[in-house]
Formats: sequence, structure tokens, C-alpha cells
Amino acid sequence: MHAVPNDAVGFQCPHPRRATNHLDLESITALNNGLIAFSEVVLFCSHDHQFVSTVANRIVEITPAGIIDRVMGFDEYLEDVEVEKLRDQLFHGHQELSL
Repeated sequence: MHAVPNDAVGFQCPHPRRATNHLDLESITALNNGLIAFSEVVLFCSHDHQFVSTVANRIVEITPAGIIDRVMGFDEYLEDVEVEKLRDQLFHGHQELSL
């Protein structure tokens, strides 16, 4: 899965749609499991930390000065020291969205 998580990495969807907004827990679980099992590429943007953490195995962050593209889970991406340094460089002089 390719993810552009907007709540944690500074990317803002023009009209955010939450994939899990109107779903019950059983439906959310089925959606997550279906996306995890899907063998093709899914590019998504989400405010839902748990959804991104569960489904994404590649994170693509679009910054004012370039793109960060890492094949790793979302929580690993947020904790990665090298990614943090790169984010600081790419956002230098630009106002970053709050987490």
C-alpha cells in the first residue's frame, strides 16, 4: 500500500474523506483486511492514524521542497531519525502543519 497520511506528515487533502467514518467495527476490520490482502497498489490519504498504521507499508510524504518515499510502516516512519532529519531539511523555511 502507498500512503500519503495527512494527519501526521503535513499533507492536506483538499476535501478529506474518511474511509472509515460511517462504518461499524466489523466493517472497518473487513476493509482493513481486504486492503492488506489486495496485491495491487492503493494510494490513499487519511486522517485515521490506526487505519494508516494497519494498512500502509510504504509512506510517501509530499513536502514544499521535495518528496520523502520510504518502504516502511507508518509508526516506523514517524519514529525514524533519518526521516525526521530529512523532514526538517525539506520543511526548512516553510510552515509545517501541526501533527
